[in-house]
Amino acid sequence: MRYVELARQVGDNWSDRKFVKTEDVTFDASDTSAAYYTSAFEVNIDTEPTGPYERYFETAPLSGDLFFDFDGDGSFEHCQKVDSYLESLGVDERRIYFSGSKGHHLVVPFECTGLEPRTDLPELYKRFAQSLHDIYAPTLDTKVYNARRL
Repeated sequence: MRYVELARQVGDNWSDRKFVKTEDVTFDASDTSAAYYTSAFEVNIDTEPTGPYERYFETAPLSGDLFFDFDGDGSFEHCQKVDSYLESLGVDERRIYFSGSKGHHLVVPFECTGLEPRTDLPELYKRFAQSLHDIYAPTLDTKVYNARRL
């Protein structure tokens, strides 16, 4: 079974933090007083979770889309360079999103990475992002790769 952390943000405060099955994630879209977030990584476990769920992000195999966060001047150009590089590697499915006034996200679905769930997935993604940062994209933020990232 796959689980994510679901959290609600009201102003600067986080509330209603829950550990839920991925397929059970729901929220009230009419509630415009808050923003809803899920963790970037999914916890893959065979049993019903108990106790503090935070520990599962540290010990259980994780899955999740490979994502890149580009911020600042030149971010779209850098995003395009990384996108072209991924295309040259044969990655056929990629999505680009705007994220703020000068930011962009590039996302590769987990199923397209060729990886299996693993405990070190955030670190693996971070190492890959760091190499892309150094070669193609100085606006690529490499600080976003932690297991409980929302």
